[in-house]
Amino acid sequence: MSHLGTASLTAGTLLGVATFVYVVVAGDTEVRPRPGGAEVKVKW
Repeated sequence: MSHLGTASLTAGTLLGVATFVYVVVAGDTEVRPRPGGAEVKVKW
């Protein structure tokens, strides 16, 4: 089970990094860190 937890944690980290990069590229955004990831609001 520890391997599954590690895989989930790794996947969550990668998703968080991808979200962070997207937010930086998007520009006018608002990010709120949450336990399960991040809440991202983008203004177009």
